[in-house]
Amino acid sequence: MLFSRLEPKKSMFFVRSLPFFLYGALAFLVIAPWLRPGDIFLLDWTTPIVAERPGLFFPHLGVWFFYIFHSGFGLPLWLLEKVYFAGILFLGAYGMHRFVRFSLPAKLFAGFFYGWNAFVYARFFFGQMNFLLAYALLPFLVSAFVDFLEHPRWRSGGRLLVWSALVLGASIHIFPLVVLLVGMLSCSFFCMRQNRHMVMAHGKKYLGRYLIVLCAVIFLVWAGAIVRYGRVEQTLAHITWNDFIEFGTEVPSYGNLGSSISTIFSLHGFWGERDFRYLLPRNVVPGWTVWHLLLLALCFVPIFIFLRRCLRCLRFGSIKTSKEPSPIARIWLVGAFFFLMLVSTILALGIGHPASGRMTYWLFTHIPFYEGLRDTQKWQALLALSLAYVGSAGIEIIFPFFQRHPPNDAMVLAVESVGRRIPPHRAVTTGTTPLCGVGLHFFRFFLVFLPFFLMPLMFFGFGGQISASVYPKGWYAARDILVKDESSYRVLFLPWHRYLPLSFTEYRVVGNPAGVFFGKKVIAGDNIEKGSIYTTSLRPESKEIEWAIVREQIPHGDVAFFLDGMGVKYVILALEYDFSQYLWLIQEESFEAVYQDDQVAVFLNREFSGKNS
Repeated sequence: MLFSRLEPKKSMFFVRSLPFFLYGALAFLVIAPWLRPGDIFLLDWTTPIVAERPGLFFPHLGVWFFYIFHSGFGLPLWLLEKVYFAGILFLGAYGMHRFVRFSLPAKLFAGFFYGWNAFVYARFFFGQMNFLLAYALLPFLVSAFVDFLEHPRWRSGGRLLVWSALVLGASIHIFPLVVLLVGMLSCSFFCMRQNRHMVMAHGKKYLGRYLIVLCAVIFLVWAGAIVRYGRVEQTLAHITWNDFIEFGTEVPSYGNLGSSISTIFSLHGFWGERDFRYLLPRNVVPGWTVWHLLLLALCFVPIFIFLRRCLRCLRFGSIKTSKEPSPIARIWLVGAFFFLMLVSTILALGIGHPASGRMTYWLFTHIPFYEGLRDTQKWQALLALSLAYVGSAGIEIIFPFFQRHPPNDAMVLAVESVGRRIPPHRAVTTGTTPLCGVGLHFFRFFLVFLPFFLMPLMFFGFGGQISASVYPKGWYAARDILVKDESSYRVLFLPWHRYLPLSFTEYRVVGNPAGVFFGKKVIAGDNIEKGSIYTTSLRPESKEIEWAIVREQIPHGDVAFFLDGMGVKYVILALEYDFSQYLWLIQEESFEAVYQDDQVAVFLNREFSGKNS
């Protein structure tokens, strides 16, 4: 058996330290090409230039990370950014490794799959690091909740509250996923026959602690949501059904149930796929479909055993009638993740199929705050968690099976079953040939490292698709001009786009970095321009600028007076994308060019009075 030659006592240090070195090395291989001065520009991620002090109540974990290590230890932000990315990958893999209570090969499989899959690949590529951090911490929350269910003590309840605060402090968008996960685990735990006997033994004391801790977690979540986002209704008021259409799960063929479910189970379907901004693993990896089908077959083994035990339970009236191997002794967890796979698949499908589309529309119109999940593919985070656990259970079952029934025995039994006999001179003793031993170990090794056959594109900077970039010198010169002017004012940045291709990012479409780079009160475009959705902004000044400048509803000669009313003293024009429609700034006498090169131009508003800043 893989890793079975090590003695238990001698291998204790090896087993405990292996995850740290292995997952750390794999995370390093992802960020290795970026380890030089320069920032990573992604669609929803821009490296902060200054680490600001976060708020004290429900701060974001990433903000605390940058503030503590930059202000306290003096580490450069470009280096902290890469460490932050690697840390997310490491935490996700290690958390799943720690949660799975199987043998080392099964633990490794779970960590590999949960940390490196198509869901993480797409979200990482688009820079949704807040949600990925919550995703990475989710196995720690599940482990704490399972521990609380099996051992309902105040200490385990306290750990559950801490992990709940950390996960929800990373991203509030994971709240509905946590609710579904907790509900499914609770239902599966309480419905199993042997667990019901344990619950009855604890009685009111058990249920009381469970309900108290659960109510505390819910209060913690909603308190954080209210403090961090103010009135949640106002934040979500601008989201319409059209947002679900634009950000819904992408399927190859609408209405084709087979291809839609295949897309969901392969953890593809991110809305960014329709923009063709990155390579899809299933399109470029040779034999990807074969490897994925093997993964699903691996997951089917424990699910089959669970369903068989459920049928025996219905027949004999007791789930203890079935004698199954120890790897799935906690059969309720396999059942919980099996049903979680089914529910999360339907929810993640969203508008990708007419039936799931009608259900999604009902949830959107009847369930409060469900509009916050316009990106229904986020439900695949639970599917990835379920596949990682159930697949590791399959590893735990299959490995001892092949240990008891090597391939030689399987061949003999298969031939004899059809009435043929292998001649005595060809019959070999079980497991004695070198080919059998080597082949068996290779097969085990292949199953453990199967996730990397599915996701080789994540290594070495996502196959060179993402690279570190440096801001142009002209941007630094423009920022120096703003820093030297210590008066109170605002800055307008053009072109007016939330996302745009930049020359120093190799013309990849990235988030507008002006807001974090120039350090002043910068008014930059927040219009997402996604399909039929031009903007979802709630800022009044954005509406005014779009009406007056972008749509040119006022004469160019009056723009300076208009900007003075908004307290704008400087206008920065980056010579990127469609900057040519703003070149009239050069001709207007009310704007003075104080700096200009081939990358950026800075204009001073001569009509600035300072009364409205």
